[in-house]
Amino acid sequence: MRNSLLISCLITAGILSACNSGGSSSDSGGDQPSQQWTNQIGAASNGGGRITYDPVKNMAYRDYESGGKVLCMVSGSASASTPWDCNTLNNNLPSNISIGSTNVVTDNSGNVYAFGAGNNQSYLLKYDGSSWTSYPLTGAPTDGNSIGDSIFFYNGNFYAVSYSGSSGNVTTNLVGYNSSGSYVGSINNLYNGSSQLQYATSAIYNGRMYVTANNQVQSINLANPSDIQNFTAIPSPAGGMTIGLTVNSSGIVACNIYGIFSNSLNNGGWSNIGYTYSITQSGQTAYIGCMYAASKGNKALVVGYTPDSGSGVNAVYLQP
Repeated sequence: MRNSLLISCLITAGILSACNSGGSSSDSGGDQPSQQWTNQIGAASNGGGRITYDPVKNMAYRDYESGGKVLCMVSGSASASTPWDCNTLNNNLPSNISIGSTNVVTDNSGNVYAFGAGNNQSYLLKYDGSSWTSYPLTGAPTDGNSIGDSIFFYNGNFYAVSYSGSSGNVTTNLVGYNSSGSYVGSINNLYNGSSQLQYATSAIYNGRMYVTANNQVQSINLANPSDIQNFTAIPSPAGGMTIGLTVNSSGIVACNIYGIFSNSLNNGGWSNIGYTYSITQSGQTAYIGCMYAASKGNKALVVGYTPDSGSGVNAVYLQP
């Protein structure tokens, strides 16, 4: 996804907030970021969005929405000069089928999955490291609002989003398929919010779905959606947006324009643990956080900012 306009606006917003607060952007909410995240994985690149990490093959995956969904990958140990491979995954797609989801997931066995569409049919697509296999999605109920722009992996199955309601009051369900594309059941009334659930703003960990919206985080039990844990609000200054998050054994890491925030799984409180870029204007410094996140073990991988982010160039950084 080309984020140049969004990034430019966010960086400008960070500076304006810093100027209005009479100090750095972090002075108007939250703690001073502790350190800059500089361990860059793969080369900085134009465009790009949601990120997934596969621990089996030590590979990071990102989507690039440029002339259609394009998937790119790089080793999770790549240096900052190693370019992302945006050819291998896309050149081997089955005939007349294109990627539909804005993210991929892995199955803890080294395989990569996405939703796709073509030939008047929706598919579950599997990449085993050398080739793609397509499985038609079959058997699911039709409600007119099923979308395949996000894919989730939970308990051995793959889930698409189904929703009802209108903007501002949307109920999200997850529609499940097995590895052959057959419908296995739905998790209904999972999440209620201003918009439907998306991969970019949520993460599954230990049987719970963690969701961020309006600087709030909820944890929802996938086996019992009425079991909801509400976390304290992320202490971002006015106008700050929390876009993405990831969850692992160390806790929650949330990407905000004004820093990278962390909280424990038992809601011990948010701390501003870093930033990926800073910009100074009129004597004021804004510390810019990140956009999207995934986990590599007990550390976060984030899509963060660079000096060229105003032109749509960003990079992936590993938590120190």
